[in-house]
Amino acid sequence: MSEVTAKQYLLVPAMPAPNGRLHLGHVAGPYLNLDILARHLRREGHRASIVCASDPFDSYIPLRAQQADVDPASLAQESCAGIINDLAYMNIQVDLFIDPLDPEHREQYLAAHVDLVDRLSAQGQVSCVEEQMPWSTARQAFVSGSFLTGHCPQCDQAISGFFCEDCGAHFEPDQVRAPRARWGEEVPGRALDNLFFQIREPQALLAQLQATQTPDPFIDIARRHLSRLPARVRVTNHAGWGLPYQLDGQARTLFGHGLLFGAVRFVGDCFARATGLAQNPFDRDSPVITVNGFGIDNSVSHLVSIQAMAMADGLSKPFEHFLINHFYTLEGRKFSTSLGWAVWVEDMAREGRVPCDALRYFLASTSPIHQRTDFTRQDFEQFLNGRYAGLIERVNTALDGAAKATAVDAPLMAAFDAAYAEQAQALTFASFDPQAVSRSIAGWEALCATLADDNSRYWWLKGLAVLACPLLPTLAQSIWHRLGQPGEVSLQAFRQQRRAATRAVASGQLEASS
Repeated sequence: MSEVTAKQYLLVPAMPAPNGRLHLGHVAGPYLNLDILARHLRREGHRASIVCASDPFDSYIPLRAQQADVDPASLAQESCAGIINDLAYMNIQVDLFIDPLDPEHREQYLAAHVDLVDRLSAQGQVSCVEEQMPWSTARQAFVSGSFLTGHCPQCDQAISGFFCEDCGAHFEPDQVRAPRARWGEEVPGRALDNLFFQIREPQALLAQLQATQTPDPFIDIARRHLSRLPARVRVTNHAGWGLPYQLDGQARTLFGHGLLFGAVRFVGDCFARATGLAQNPFDRDSPVITVNGFGIDNSVSHLVSIQAMAMADGLSKPFEHFLINHFYTLEGRKFSTSLGWAVWVEDMAREGRVPCDALRYFLASTSPIHQRTDFTRQDFEQFLNGRYAGLIERVNTALDGAAKATAVDAPLMAAFDAAYAEQAQALTFASFDPQAVSRSIAGWEALCATLADDNSRYWWLKGLAVLACPLLPTLAQSIWHRLGQPGEVSLQAFRQQRRAATRAVASGQLEASS
């Protein structure tokens, strides 16, 4: 790919709540997906960066802090540092990860949210609404977020807060069925004024979502939300843990799930400063292609809130593409930080017996990109000691016998071209599928048994490095360097070497391969 055609991408995964460390349910979704995509884009010659911030004002932080009897801010900052380490262990290359509670960022983070509210207000799309908010008589306080329990008004599943992790629905507090405080108290409604963003053109938003190549089941979640009247997004919540805001002289907090685009633009500003970009990648005329990754439970927050506000604020552009995943469960149950039902990345790193590539390979092969999938310890152990161990053994054997590059093995390279085309199709926005990437590597591995000589083993290894680099970066880079190729794995470098070898055979400098 020529330098002229190279594009720049900014990939933003869902911003994790720093109420603990990352578990495999987190990693198997947006973080691994975006890392696979970024490595693929760079392999093809594009520029691709991953940037993120933690969400330190999520309501699960004070809940977890209360359970652990620690300060919420300290918990959030300690967890954020741990999350950065977890991503590094998983070899997920995040170019910029920001803790908004850091003194360097705290005021800018608040300003990014307030400025967004001001821009939307200037467009006449923010209004004050009186609503019925759950009230605790015992504690003389409003109850929301992780402290509010009940059932979803749409699917009747148990919920916490104002949205459902099962069906993806968002709703108003007075729509929660059988609302109770987490401590068991019934919480009837009490009047409170809050700000809401009014979505004036829901059909334009749906048309924009269709253009992002997002699969229809996720757009349907947005469509159902927008069909409610009035179509709106919460801007403020009662005073409590969160970014402070004044509404007619009364204390409120800005609602993080509703104002996620404030955090997104903040991250864009930080990235522009760090890299010398002339403008925020989310400015309306920016050439940077923006991609967002998240789980199905956050569909309304991302597909509706972020996109609608970006389209309405007079300054910004919405995300151009999304990678969305279903839930990844553990032994049939939802991963849960609060319940401690998880396989923690931190523990895997501490034990040191599981190579990062092996974990990435298994998570991709069981990816929840199309439907809910499950992690079981038994399946992973079998994969680790079988499929992954077999791959490493074949690679090591081939490396021991691989000759220095000579003529191109034409049939093998035809097979590579077909495998790469299939893999590249599986990494498009419309068809993104880590399981297909995993299968393409397994299919290429199977060809090892057919190799006739050391020269063929060389080209098989080189092809494996290119095919594996988005998913197995450590293995791919090791093969690349063992074969004498400098720098990062590159499709362009691979093709240049093939052309050079073909020309050398034609000129009689190398012996033709059968």
